[in-house]
Amino acid sequence: MTQIINEEQLDYCDVLIKPKRSTLNSRSEPDIYREYKFKWTDRKLLGNGLTVANMATTGTFAMAKVMQQNRMFCCLHKHYEFNELKEFLEENSKATISKEVMLGNLKTVSQEVIGNDYVFVSTGIKDGDYEKICKVLKLGLCKNLCIDIANGYISKLIDFVKKIRKKFPDLIIMVGNVVTGDMVQDLILAGADIVKCGIGSGANCTTRRMVGIGRPQLSTNMECAEAAHAVDGMICADGGINCWGDVCKAYGSGADFVMVGSMVAGTDEADGDIIVKQYFSPENEIEKPDSWVSVDGTIHSTDDEPNKPDDAIWLYNDSSKPNPKIIEKKFKLAYGMSSKYAQDKHWGGMKDYRASEGIITLKPYVGSLQEQLNEYKGSLRSCMTYVNAKSLKNLAKVCSFYKVNRILNNDGKGIQI
Repeated sequence: MTQIINEEQLDYCDVLIKPKRSTLNSRSEPDIYREYKFKWTDRKLLGNGLTVANMATTGTFAMAKVMQQNRMFCCLHKHYEFNELKEFLEENSKATISKEVMLGNLKTVSQEVIGNDYVFVSTGIKDGDYEKICKVLKLGLCKNLCIDIANGYISKLIDFVKKIRKKFPDLIIMVGNVVTGDMVQDLILAGADIVKCGIGSGANCTTRRMVGIGRPQLSTNMECAEAAHAVDGMICADGGINCWGDVCKAYGSGADFVMVGSMVAGTDEADGDIIVKQYFSPENEIEKPDSWVSVDGTIHSTDDEPNKPDDAIWLYNDSSKPNPKIIEKKFKLAYGMSSKYAQDKHWGGMKDYRASEGIITLKPYVGSLQEQLNEYKGSLRSCMTYVNAKSLKNLAKVCSFYKVNRILNNDGKGIQI
């Protein structure tokens, strides 16, 4: 029988975090790291739960190297060949991070070997995936695994998790994606330590539009975190992050880890070339010119704009109009892993029983990943100061939300420069 669930479902854009009296007097006081303990292994990790998604453009070796230096996580994409993974994991197994320690009254800096502790290798559950990932895991260089499929509700996923857990009992296993507490518990009891929660909320995902499936991310986090914590597991909120404030809301709603893709897809460490686009400046509402002239004196129509060299000059029929100011913006290509583009690029084309559930987008180029992480850490510290959360793990315990109609105060009335 068809049912309507009347309980209100909320996304990050539907809420704001309520501030409260705080004993934290500086953004330097909150501890944005926590010790992670896992259900199925005795390993413990000190880290911050920000995790880079295993999209082909973001789950790169370069991304992993920067994330681990911040004690944050990166899920490598599935498309690296075995030899590429072996070479990287061998080299990275010697990775260290600076650590301040006190010797008496003196502070000194030592080097802590972190190896591949903050790196997840990724796999699907298709034919051949099991053999490939077993070959990688048998190297003994990485003990973190992300089992990633779009539909976490199929029975084959449960069987795959059980099979991996039995063969590699010391692994930290992350698996997904689902959006309900019952399936979160099923996956954890089958052998997962972390369940990725979120369907349809990714920036390059069109699952909600194409197949009508999904759930708003904040409500997903709240139900799934409660279910996971009840059986000593954890969740990774996956999708819907449009700004660093959304990451704060994800932690506040109970997430242990928060996965980001678009937020880092425009960094130097993301895969893909920088794409430069030219635009007419909106200053003074300058009209588009009628034509342009090349250095040899040939006049071209504006329809031929793609072939215009940099040294060509714009022309106006009205000589009183100035040449417009041209501005350049830089982008990087990003695409959903269920898009036709991804299917063609990585899996030999779209199968006739599938439909594209992703799009291609251009993400503004933002420079180095480390600069973005510094901004993220500052945002998180500020949020924790507002709500008197002394540690990251306590953020959800002290967090309350206002339901709101809008969260931004610009409403597009100005141009950000």
